[in-house]
Amino acid sequence: MDVSSTALFEYLSDDLRAAGYSQDSPDSDFWPGATPRDVAMLRLERSLLKKLSDSVAPDADKLCYDKFLQSNQLAGDWRLNFKSSWEEVLFGEFRNSLDDFFYPDGEPLVQSFMDIAIRARLGPGASVGANGEDFYTKLFSSRLTCTSFELYQWYNEYIGWWPDWRDAEISRHITFGPPRIVRGNLLSFVRKTSDISRSICTEPSLNMFFQLGLGEIISERLKSRFRLDLSDQQGFNRQLACRGSLDDSVSTLDLESASDSISLAMCEATLPEFLLDLLYMLRSPVAKVGADEVRLNMVSTMGNGFTFPLMTTIMACVVSAAARCRGVPLSSRGPHLNWGVFGDDIICPKEISADVVSLLNLLGFRVNSRKSYFVGPFRESCGGDFYMGVNVRGVYLKSLLTQESRYVAINLLNEWVARHGVMLCRTIGYLVDSVRYLAIPVHSPPDAGIRVPFPPEHSYRSKHQRYYYRQREVVMPVLNVRDGFLTITPRSARKRWHKRFFNPLGLEIAFRGGYVENMSIPLRLKQGEEPTYRTVVRVSPYWGPDQHQLAIAGELFWHRWSILTGWIGDTLSNS
Repeated sequence: MDVSSTALFEYLSDDLRAAGYSQDSPDSDFWPGATPRDVAMLRLERSLLKKLSDSVAPDADKLCYDKFLQSNQLAGDWRLNFKSSWEEVLFGEFRNSLDDFFYPDGEPLVQSFMDIAIRARLGPGASVGANGEDFYTKLFSSRLTCTSFELYQWYNEYIGWWPDWRDAEISRHITFGPPRIVRGNLLSFVRKTSDISRSICTEPSLNMFFQLGLGEIISERLKSRFRLDLSDQQGFNRQLACRGSLDDSVSTLDLESASDSISLAMCEATLPEFLLDLLYMLRSPVAKVGADEVRLNMVSTMGNGFTFPLMTTIMACVVSAAARCRGVPLSSRGPHLNWGVFGDDIICPKEISADVVSLLNLLGFRVNSRKSYFVGPFRESCGGDFYMGVNVRGVYLKSLLTQESRYVAINLLNEWVARHGVMLCRTIGYLVDSVRYLAIPVHSPPDAGIRVPFPPEHSYRSKHQRYYYRQREVVMPVLNVRDGFLTITPRSARKRWHKRFFNPLGLEIAFRGGYVENMSIPLRLKQGEEPTYRTVVRVSPYWGPDQHQLAIAGELFWHRWSILTGWIGDTLSNS
């Protein structure tokens, strides 16, 4: 059964009206006298179809490209322009904070290229000119790409310490030749919302290899200097946003096109010379869009390996500088937690928020006033939306075309109902009628079936003390290593096949690096590629939520969830 997004929205409107929601609610996300339940219903109505890929606007890519060009122009126009003596003080403290960050113990953070090389790696995405997206194919079964031959010399000097890697590169070089020198990266567009796309750049392979190495050095310094760990900082930001919505002690700031707003001119005015030399060496100076080329005035784009750590560093130094100028103590961990930065998600003490905004504007960043909150009972950061301490984030559906995408919708809406106690019987019932009933435990992936609190009859086998159940599972494409050749499965993935060169030493290096599992290399789905599913039998020693899940969500949440999903299970089992 197909599902209509229009019909789904109408059912949602009926459910919300039945719960007391008024369609005449103010345009703002909250208003005087609004309860968390009111705000949650408003945000659900606005979010449900916002990111639905089934109805993307025809000019979504063009709007994104225009926005990218605007950001690049603003980066090129950046000039240091003080409007007051206080801004000079803020900027001076910002420079001091950067120097302190990049010169730990008085020594440069990066001593030589080898510091970068020993941390260098390749991410899971595409690279310019590569025959695939996995580590083995990009480094050992493709022609390498880079923006200067000096990067290839760096690469050769590094792998010279590893005889097997050196010999693997010789084999690759004989088959594919020397690296191809390219002018820059490739700009493309991915889904963001139904109205506008998101830009992302594909970097040359060796540029990305060393970019990620530099990014790792910066990430390590963020952890030691500011106690900001990019692996778990989002959780701390959400925790702080929740607290700020209760006590109004912190402000949450969001920036517009932050990764495209780090101006080269601004970096030249603020960053140390050794770092600038590295950025110029590793960055892509040009972005290619179809047949066009754009000379980049920004230091890097999203897709570059050091963009995110560098952006986090700049934002962290902005907050640190503002706090020092006002004499406000900062703590990013522990009981006195009062600030956090994750990319362009910034949380700072309320008393320095005006200075943080002034310094950001001075550096060429644009604060998104629609997503920044300084006063009141609402705060938003890192995917957490909190009103009076309650998580009021809506549900963002990405597709309704497949049965599995509707499983995701059902499970997310069930959780929303459990949080807020607003029944969505028509909405969820409409989705449930369109899928095959597969009861799965709460710890299964949301696209595997419908999570229910009680297992189906006869699923428990006392002899083994295990639950047996069926669920849907993605069949991921894999590169299979055979005796002297490579194959790709499943059959549906062969359309993306590029004949891989069999490089035994390269495969051995990939194996030692953990990129080969059970004589196969897992591959990612490409952007926009529809996954293939199969029904499999799985076994679990338990069914319902564990103690950690019970503690995190609370008993009321799980009580509501059990009633709702149990009712769905009884209805479908008897139908």
